[in-house]
Amino acid sequence: MSYTRIIGTSFGSLREIEESDAEILIQSVEAFIRSHGKTHLELAELAKVDPAAFTLFLQRKLPGDWRSIASKTDDLLARLYERIRRESMMPVRTPMVIETLGMVRVLMEDGGIALIQGDSGTGKTEAIRAVALKQDRAIIVQASTARARPKPMMEDIGHRMGISYHSRDTSDTYRTIRERLPIYELLIIDEVHKYIGSPDCLHVLADLLKETNVPQLWTATGDLRRYLDRRVGHWRDPFAQIRSRISHTMDLSDIKGGVIRPEDVRELARRKFALKLDAAAARELCDLACLDNEGSLRLVENTLKHAKRFATSGKIETIDLRIVRLSMDRSLTKRTRERARRSTTIDAPAAVYQFKRRFRRGYVPRHSWQSIRSAAARLGRSPGHLRRLCELSRIPAGMFRRCRLASGQTGWEIRTDFTPARHYRRVANVSGCTQIQITAHSPWRVVIDVFRSDTKGD
Repeated sequence: MSYTRIIGTSFGSLREIEESDAEILIQSVEAFIRSHGKTHLELAELAKVDPAAFTLFLQRKLPGDWRSIASKTDDLLARLYERIRRESMMPVRTPMVIETLGMVRVLMEDGGIALIQGDSGTGKTEAIRAVALKQDRAIIVQASTARARPKPMMEDIGHRMGISYHSRDTSDTYRTIRERLPIYELLIIDEVHKYIGSPDCLHVLADLLKETNVPQLWTATGDLRRYLDRRVGHWRDPFAQIRSRISHTMDLSDIKGGVIRPEDVRELARRKFALKLDAAAARELCDLACLDNEGSLRLVENTLKHAKRFATSGKIETIDLRIVRLSMDRSLTKRTRERARRSTTIDAPAAVYQFKRRFRRGYVPRHSWQSIRSAAARLGRSPGHLRRLCELSRIPAGMFRRCRLASGQTGWEIRTDFTPARHYRRVANVSGCTQIQITAHSPWRVVIDVFRSDTKGD
């Protein structure tokens, strides 16, 4: 978001300001008022001009000192747009950003390589921007498939360090980078999975870590650590050396509560799009961001772009749930739209009833009724109750197990490695469970959740 100054430095004195420039400035002020919800009286106070004279100026009734008003207004718009631009560049402190900063603090003490992995658009680049703002001496290198070779990669690193690599061979470029890299605190490689096609790039990064001891932060869309585990055949394998240096890993799908909260969505809308969201709209966008396999911050930003157009054209001050769903209809596919609306958190009997009506037909396959009946008999619950739990949590009936807790109560045990915690919360809300306890958690092992309930059945 930028603003081109109309008056000011391009003119030698106020006498050179023409009425055509004033007309362009008035249109810019009107556009700013429509987009950012300010009043002309607030702008007059910020510009330190007389409100009555400023009102006449906006009504095209140019007062005697209109050139001075135009100059001050132009300076004010330039300052406001610059402030908005800087705020839009500041990352929102989402749970994902907070956990990334904590992991980087540990990485700076221990050394090695830290890996952030997650689906495209989940906010990995937003996280490393927050890290770069926190660390004064950090280098960010954007990986590219077209430059996935050692020499182009070292040229990119050298370019970020201010090293001239022209007329240099690969060994000279590497030697210069190795000598100057220790003055930096952190080397960040964004989208490092694009270097998988050329393993030599990963070997060069591992050698830089070994020779300079400068910690590295990698981001990848795929599960790079698991890929290296499959490639490692022997401890002397070069991939084993790279794998052994990845000391910290964070999977965005494992973050408790999702990658973003409703208050973070409202802050994102305010900073980047100058929009005001109500609570229901923020929760809807939060569910969209935390949607399994499809949700991302990028989808939220695309939805907010369409909401901005609705707000500008309709002069809407507060974006409600209706505007958000209209924007989702414009920006999302039908399948993603329906999944986002099904992921709303259940916290009231009316909401449970709406979900029951929505999933009454066809969600649980017909052939699974036998498994539901057998699981219900094993758990001591009614088939209808268990089916409702399966529909709301999207957990197959075969994953439910009965268990005995240390307190002597009867609980349920759910074994899965892909269902997020918010699905378990839905099960707890419907089944009357009083506590959710995660006893084991790892992206490569089975997750065991125990639901403690005092209810016997219905």
